[in-house]
Amino acid sequence: MSMSDKDILAMAPRLAIAGHAKVKILKTNETATIIPPGKVGERITLRIDKSGKTMYRLPKEIALLTPPPPAEPLRLGQICAFCHEEAASKKCSGCGAGVCSQECYLKYWKEHKPACLEEQSGRAGEEYAREENRAVQLLDAAQGPGKPRFSSGFRLLDKKKPMFFWGLRL
Repeated sequence: MSMSDKDILAMAPRLAIAGHAKVKILKTNETATIIPPGKVGERITLRIDKSGKTMYRLPKEIALLTPPPPAEPLRLGQICAFCHEEAASKKCSGCGAGVCSQECYLKYWKEHKPACLEEQSGRAGEEYAREENRAVQLLDAAQGPGKPRFSSGFRLLDKKKPMFFWGLRL
């Protein structure tokens, strides 16, 4: 569907306000955008995309370009971690990655297994550190005996004195 010169001239002010109307200048094959005020007399106000120059052309000297297709809609759900195509309706029992089907899970398992095991071991390590304050115990063991972990003071970094930050000796 092409518009007549009269139609383009009549629509130019509204197209200019939108700021997305692209045209092709027939003589030079350059692309331009219709900018406000849209038209001046019988000419359409354009800004050349490459150079940024403003120019005025008659409607018969330009052709409206079709707008690009709309962007892909946002996916609200998790996509399959294996095929990256379909919405994930299931989860891997090991790491919790989204899976679209049992067939997809079985097809990609060999590729997914190392990442799955790494995720599982990371979770196990975090759980182990949380139990019985093992992280604090490891910190105490690393500092050695007789050095207090907490202090009431705060000092700026001084090479001769230990640094205390939020009550924790570093």
